[in-house]
Amino acid sequence: MSTSPLATPHTPSIRRATESYGERALRKFKEEPLVPIGTFATVGAFTMAVIKLRRRESRSLNYWMRMRVAAQAFTIAAVCAYCWGPGKEQSTQTVEDLQVKREQQFDKERKEFQDRLKVAETEWKETQNLAGDAKK
Repeated sequence: MSTSPLATPHTPSIRRATESYGERALRKFKEEPLVPIGTFATVGAFTMAVIKLRRRESRSLNYWMRMRVAAQAFTIAAVCAYCWGPGKEQSTQTVEDLQVKREQQFDKERKEFQDRLKVAETEWKETQNLAGDAKK
C-alpha cells in the first residue's frame, strides 16, 4: 500500500469503518459541544411554539418562534465556527493509527477467509474421493 498523501483516504471514511454510531456521536459532541446544544435548544423552542400554537396563545407563540430562529442562528454560527475555526487541523498521528487499525482488520478478515477456504477445499476433496470410491 502506498503511503503518499494522495493515496491516503480521507479521515471520515477511515473512522466510519472503526467507529460505531454511538462512539461517533460522543466524539462529535466532545469536539463540537455547541452544535448539539444549539440543536437541542432549537428543538425545545420549536416544541414550545407548537404547544403555544395548540393552546392558541399567539403572543407566546411569536416569542417561541423568535427563540427558535435565534437558536437556529446560534447553531449555524457554531457549525461555521467549527468548520472554519483554527482547531480543525487533523493530526497525522490519528490518521496513521486509523490506517493501522484498518490494515489489522483487513489482515484478520483475510486470514479468516483463507482458513474457511482451506476447510472448504478439504471438504470438497473428501466428497470427490467418496464419489470416486462409490463409482468403483
